[in-house]
Amino acid sequence: MDQNISLIITKSIETKVPKKIPHLIKNDLLIIALKSNEFSYFVFKVLRSYLTNLQNYIEYDFVKLINEIKLSTFLGFHESEWGMPVDQVYFAVIDGEIVIESIESLKIDESDDQFILIPDKKISPKELLEIDLSNMDYYDSYYDFEEKYIAEMDLLNK
Repeated sequence: MDQNISLIITKSIETKVPKKIPHLIKNDLLIIALKSNEFSYFVFKVLRSYLTNLQNYIEYDFVKLINEIKLSTFLGFHESEWGMPVDQVYFAVIDGEIVIESIESLKIDESDDQFILIPDKKISPKELLEIDLSNMDYYDSYYDFEEKYIAEMDLLNK
């Protein structure tokens, strides 16, 4: 099945997310769907600059969202697949700092960009943040996620 989804995933389930932003709490994780996929561009920019403070990237919509909801620790997650993986991105942010060693991306692994600095030492972002995605529901797209969010909101409002 085709998939193209970007999510912010965190254990900070007490974070207040406005109702207009599709979000779910599943398996003790707060999951926020993003309308656009900025993560591929973002991780390339991080690996070119090596600036780790998230505030250095305020031009990205997801950083504006993170600031709005005051979330400082999370897993950035993106998967796109059309019969075969096209892109997968994972990275950890802890206390507003991007953990460069946690950046995982198919496009970076396949890139011959001489201006990116890929750390020799790698840390799994999921293990670093102790986030288990194995029980996470499958979401194909932002719109699929949004439908599930609306359905859950309708159930809560009955």
